Amino acid sequence: MNKHGFTLVELLAAFVIIAAISGIAVVSYSGIVRSANQRVYSSYEDTMHAEMVYYLSNESWLQHNNTTERVELTSLDMDPIKNPDDPNDLCQNSYIDVTRNDVNGIISFTYKVCLICNNYNSDGSNCRMYEN
Repeated sequence: MNKHGFTLVELLAAFVIIAAISGIAVVSYSGIVRSANQRVYSSYEDTMHAEMVYYLSNESWLQHNNTTERVELTSLDMDPIKNPDDPNDLCQNSYIDVTRNDVNGIISFTYKVCLICNNYNSDGSNCRMYEN
């Protein structure tokens, strides 16, 4: 630096450093947001599964061996799930497929939880499986 101010090279170096730091921050922030959204949807799926397990413990349906039944959220008295960050991202078509498995007198259930939202799993191809 000379006595009268900064040189053009010094100013350009400072702008390049600030731009690099800003670029790293933007990429990191978008990754954090994406990860947080994934955790929110995973939490919704876990809630749907827990609600289904509770429902099965209090209801005596699926009496037939090795049967599968689709359960809509409304039959579980669950409101359509809403994304807190986007009120238009409703998950109205979400469902749970419950399969009763009888093997040697031991009854178990398999749950296919399909959370289908506008911004998450919109085609229904990415559903989570749970076993009980």
